[in-house]
Amino acid sequence: MRDQQQVPSGNLSVFDDIPHGKCSTRTLAFPISLFVAASISMTSTAEPDHNTNNLPTTFEQLAAQRREWIENVLRVWCQQAPLKELRKADLEWFDIAGRADANATLWTWAWERFPAIVHPDLPGVHETHCVDVILQDGSRIFGYPDARQSIRGMLVLVGTDETGAMVTHGPVSIDQVADVSCF
Repeated sequence: MRDQQQVPSGNLSVFDDIPHGKCSTRTLAFPISLFVAASISMTSTAEPDHNTNNLPTTFEQLAAQRREWIENVLRVWCQQAPLKELRKADLEWFDIAGRADANATLWTWAWERFPAIVHPDLPGVHETHCVDVILQDGSRIFGYPDARQSIRGMLVLVGTDETGAMVTHGPVSIDQVADVSCF
């Protein structure tokens, strides 16, 4: 079973400029280690950085830094964040990740903490393998993930009971899942 531990967190504020001179901010909690990783990752380059502000000077550099942040910070955060924080991020996904589909990125990355339930080339949970899910309370459920019903951090499995009758397990929160393996 996977040990889950609390990590110190920091906040990322998202600023919105709303028409007519109004503005608002929203705050999402991120583990502090990701902020440290981001600051190191965003300032380190293969060649010495002669720009005292550490700002990219070309569009290519800007795009590379954003791709690096998405892969090394945002994706990792999704793999560790509790459901409550993931749902906050889902509401602000356009501001955080741009036009990326939240199901194909945020929720797929969140389920990547359990590699047996995702496929690297497909969004959402992977439906073709029967899985054994161990919950935090020690109970187990077996079945095939139902990608249409497994949405926003909730997992639904479809299987059969001892008599061969179809049964549905869940929805089960991603926070309730301790481990997933192929059956």
